[in-house]
Amino acid sequence: MAINNKKMSQKLQEMINISKKMNEKEFNVLVKYLDKDKFGKTNIDYLSAEYANKNYTFQTTNEIEDNKWVKLEYAKEINKLSLILNDNVIKERIGFIRVFIYGPTGTGKTTLLNLLGNLNKSYEFETVNLERYVSSKMGQTQINFLTLAEKINSEKKRKILFIDEIDSIVLDRNTQNDVAEHSRVVSTFIKFLDSLNKDIIIFAATNVEKKIDEAIVRRFNIRIQSRKMNSDIFCNLLEEEGLNLTQYKINFFKSGLTKKEFSISDFNDFKNFYILEKTLDSKTEDIYILLDYFKHDLSFDKDEISKKQMEMLKKIGINKWQ
Repeated sequence: MAINNKKMSQKLQEMINISKKMNEKEFNVLVKYLDKDKFGKTNIDYLSAEYANKNYTFQTTNEIEDNKWVKLEYAKEINKLSLILNDNVIKERIGFIRVFIYGPTGTGKTTLLNLLGNLNKSYEFETVNLERYVSSKMGQTQINFLTLAEKINSEKKRKILFIDEIDSIVLDRNTQNDVAEHSRVVSTFIKFLDSLNKDIIIFAATNVEKKIDEAIVRRFNIRIQSRKMNSDIFCNLLEEEGLNLTQYKINFFKSGLTKKEFSISDFNDFKNFYILEKTLDSKTEDIYILLDYFKHDLSFDKDEISKKQMEMLKKIGINKWQ
């Protein structure tokens, strides 16, 4: 495929190098926002072909960032749970370990559990989708659940069992249309939990903890509320990703932020925007990209900022003053 000129060839190579660090979702966003008239359909096709041939052996960028955030945000929880998992005396005193993790979408619940599995290699980590064991046939759900419990118990392995989206089967019985049927499912799930050997470690996660049947929640003796990252953690991640931001610039950015909490989706969306902007104009200062992206979440006190800072804000269209 022909490349338009030397300058475009260099720009295309830059984008190819950047794209090799992207996962498929991020790459699709990049292609979507490329200007076909300026960049050229031929060059976009070439970029796509190069991306299709890239080596996938590296860890995806989303996984890297998720792990960074989780390690920063949940350091205490990770250390505490790892201590419990590897101390037989503590486990014996507790009797059983069932961890209930709840909180909004995009707050690292699944990543936290995967990270705990990776940090505790002496345990076999297994994810179970309980929905597939629920049957419309009378009595079959109980048979399926108890058969699963027998299989897990018979393996005689140190095991961490992860039940993601537990709310898919055990929402509060009073919120269901078919109360009788749902009560049977909840009762069956309780029997499933109670029939597992006490040395089987159970983790469950949900986005809607208030809708989970209370009888289920009581079966978990460790509860962790997941949370969004604050602006300090968010800015730490930006620095770790290589953004050129002095402490002065970071403080200036945070001083105008009205948005106080960030999800990993917020971070990844900004990263996609940043990559695109730097690819199209590598000379743009990072602070301008940051302020431009979050300009609808910024509000500055006109009397508290310098003339230089005000000119900077006006340059990217920020005219919202306290």
